Amino acid sequence: VFTDIRMPKMDGLELLREIKREDPEAKVIMVSAYADFEYAKSAIKFGAEGYLLKPIEDAELEEFLMKFRQQSTRKRSMLCSRERIL
Repeated sequence: VFTDIRMPKMDGLELLREIKREDPEAKVIMVSAYADFEYAKSAIKFGAEGYLLKPIEDAELEEFLMKFRQQSTRKRSMLCSRERIL
């Protein structure tokens, strides 16, 4: 999930807490035009995988996407290995 930190009805930190409560394994990236350290610190504290500043650079976005793909691939491999053992 990519979410902005400042939104009209619910801020991104509140959304992050709700998402993690529903699905602790969900990957959430906070996006903001504000380079405020407190926002970033709070986002990480509540379980965000990262904090990207707008405008988002392609290389940064690709880095996060590759990281998630690798994590997902490893997790699938572990599950398949476990199933073969059982």
